Amino acid sequence: MAWLLLLAVVIWFILFLRKKLSFKFSLSPKSLDIKPIKGLKKLSDHLEKSLSKSYMGNVEERVMKEIKLKENEYSWRLLDLKRYFILTSLLKESLCSVKNSMICGIRCSCLPVSMMIFQKNI
Repeated sequence: MAWLLLLAVVIWFILFLRKKLSFKFSLSPKSLDIKPIKGLKKLSDHLEKSLSKSYMGNVEERVMKEIKLKENEYSWRLLDLKRYFILTSLLKESLCSVKNSMICGIRCSCLPVSMMIFQKNI
């Protein structure tokens, strides 16, 4: 009997800690102090312009209907998606500039030699 009581206490303690340590979406991404980075303003504006308000409204409505998200979880996921788009755009741009410099015969010191050989074969 004592083992069952001890087991119940341990399970309750684990569930209590799990609930306490889970990530909470209590703050909105709008509360962040996002500082503009020189050169990214144009890219950010282009991204915002490409995602129209009506389209994003439809996406939010569909996501909220199909997936049960917490209060500000959709806003956080949207912010992460936008950061992903910006970072992949920067990576693509930097790889294209490296590829162009390889074609012209200019050695780029920002990438390792193995990456430069890979770029040369493209």
